[in-house]
Amino acid sequence: MLKRRIVDIAQWTPFSELHVIFEVCGRADELIEQAFADFGIEEDGRPIPVECNFIPEPVHPALEVADFVLHAVAALAPCH
Repeated sequence: MLKRRIVDIAQWTPFSELHVIFEVCGRADELIEQAFADFGIEEDGRPIPVECNFIPEPVHPALEVADFVLHAVAALAPCH
């Protein structure tokens, strides 16, 4: 679902490369690597470089805010 959402956003956002950043989580890191190993995006048949990276716990104030918002929204989202 995350890959589809990234592609959806990419359709409306001009860019020349894509960086997807994940917070390090020992339990999920390998699963994330497997899920994104074959992830790629093309524009008019031209591949756009995609790089997935892991960072430790948020070390920048803006990432702390983003983390808080993500958890707040997730807590309010209805379960399906």
